[in-house]
Amino acid sequence: MSDGYSINETFNKNTLNYTATVPNSVSKITVNGEKEDTNATVTGDGLINLSTGSNTVTITVTAEDGTTTKVYTLDIERAKSS
Repeated sequence: MSDGYSINETFNKNTLNYTATVPNSVSKITVNGEKEDTNATVTGDGLINLSTGSNTVTITVTAEDGTTTKVYTLDIERAKSS
């Protein structure tokens, strides 16, 4: 993630579920999916519009072979307005 926010956990390529918390003032956030292999593809990242409450972002990394995938889930909690 960017915009000064990060996931709550330390990233590990074998861990598939992550969480993040942002204040209510954040209505959009950029999620950056990075690939280890330059021939892999990443989908589901980019600019994400956030609703108040829980927002689930699914990021899929597809290996060079075109069939092997890893699906990461990022649950972003946007705080309610005060």
